[in-house]
Amino acid sequence: MVAEGRVATPARAAEGRIATPARAAEGRIATPAQAAEAPAAGASSVVVGTAVTASTALTRLFVDGLTS
Repeated sequence: MVAEGRVATPARAAEGRIATPARAAEGRIATPAQAAEAPAAGASSVVVGTAVTASTALTRLFVDGLTS
């Protein structure tokens, strides 16, 4: 394939397609409310570790809080 005189490669095909880089919010997120605030602060994803690894009940709290 040739695009504007250049050979099209996967890297060139992706040029301009990514509008914003991915940003993860990680650390000190202990409640569903804090996780829900992350997108407004610019995060495209939220990493929650210690807050949910201790118990199934805490995991359910996060799932319910973020999907309600």
